[in-house]
Amino acid sequence: MQKWQSTEGAFVDYMNDMWLTSHSTWFPASNMLGPSTNNALESLNGLMKKEGTSHERLPFSRFTKLSLTMVQKWSEQFDQGKEIAKEPTITLKDWASTYQ
Repeated sequence: MQKWQSTEGAFVDYMNDMWLTSHSTWFPASNMLGPSTNNALESLNGLMKKEGTSHERLPFSRFTKLSLTMVQKWSEQFDQGKEIAKEPTITLKDWASTYQ
């Protein structure tokens, strides 16, 4: 930054304001707990093509119905006796402190 400030001041200011201050999480290492690739999404896409659509392009209405059927099937497969919460389990105090 110091090296280029004298010759490219406007650009250095832009980079500092936009990418180092305002959007400081633009690079993958900023989220160490998150995925660095979209492999999981691509895997799901491949599974949908293989099991559901057989690699053919479907009309939207048929794709929507097929997608709902696949999600239901996967939900039943991975349920393993887990109960779905019908009411939020977070307290009003936690909501308020999070908002603050």
